[in-house]
Amino acid sequence: MTSRERLLRTLRREPVDRVPISTYELNGYNPDSFENRHPSYKRLMDKIRADTDCLYMWGWDAWAACPLWDGREERHEDGSITYYARLRTPKGDLTKVQRRYPHVHTTWTTEHLLKTPEDIDRYLSVVRQLFCIDEKKVKAAVESYQIAEERVGEHGIVMNSGGDPSAFVPDLFEFGLFTVMCCQHRDKILELIDAMKEPVYAKSKIEAEYKLGPVYRLCGPEYYTPPYLPKEYFEEMVVPGCTETIRILQEGGIFVRLHCHGRIRNVLPLIVATGARGLDPIEPPPDGDIELAEVKRLYGDRLVLFGNTELKVLEHADADEVEETVRRQMEAAKAGGGYVMMPTAAPITEPLPEKTERNYFVWIDAGLRYGGY
Repeated sequence: MTSRERLLRTLRREPVDRVPISTYELNGYNPDSFENRHPSYKRLMDKIRADTDCLYMWGWDAWAACPLWDGREERHEDGSITYYARLRTPKGDLTKVQRRYPHVHTTWTTEHLLKTPEDIDRYLSVVRQLFCIDEKKVKAAVESYQIAEERVGEHGIVMNSGGDPSAFVPDLFEFGLFTVMCCQHRDKILELIDAMKEPVYAKSKIEAEYKLGPVYRLCGPEYYTPPYLPKEYFEEMVVPGCTETIRILQEGGIFVRLHCHGRIRNVLPLIVATGARGLDPIEPPPDGDIELAEVKRLYGDRLVLFGNTELKVLEHADADEVEETVRRQMEAAKAGGGYVMMPTAAPITEPLPEKTERNYFVWIDAGLRYGGY
């Protein structure tokens, strides 16, 4: 059975030879990604290509360049780069600052765009101009997706990734301030989310039309979960837009997997109510608040489950603990299918630490050993 067949059959809940093993962002078939270019990752990436099932992470930026933005960058002696951006609006300027460091593949926002209730009004005054679909980008996205499909071939499937309407709001604020704004200016946050519905639905319709799937990782809900916000906020702020986005995508034949870190116990019924057919990453306690076995018992007939191996285990645990983690996961979720073994995240630094490399080897081998049907 090829990896492509194994993954598609798992999504359809059909019999497979073993539980699929996905290494998430570590993509063995994207030559442009840092893990396929840095020599410290070579042994691991060879192992990933040989023994795992690729969910080729792919996505695209649908929005036209907006002339209201301007900015500059500053390079520092340590190799880091600071980006200064300004958004000009009819009601006043908004600014943000971001920084990247060498050998670390992520970006830190040190000053967020929105800082006051008045800033929300400024942003809303230009939101239509910021999120206008660029038809040239649509054409480029279709071509890029086809390239990704050709690269992965029978070694896996392409997984599109994007946000529901609620996903675009939290990153506009420092996160602590975002939670305060939700409580003190609930109507304004709802106005921001509502403003994102039209462009997100338009993007989703394009993705459904061009079959930019066959699986879609939909991000956003985790920011609205306890203990950050009460359950009713999730129901009001996430569920309506998320449900409609999922409906559009799934009517186009795309399997939607909802991505929600953290403590999901109290919002699980609401997640199921959105119509999502998959869920990740299902972190175990104490970082999450529900065991994989319980999620399987409650919703295993409605959700394909992905994940449960925390990256901290792969980076810091002893080999025996890594193997025992996999054994417990298979015991909890393997029966009846509908489970994909997957880490909750992936390394972002280079070089790759030797211990992390070793633990990935142990983890993959344990999945092959315990995952057979």
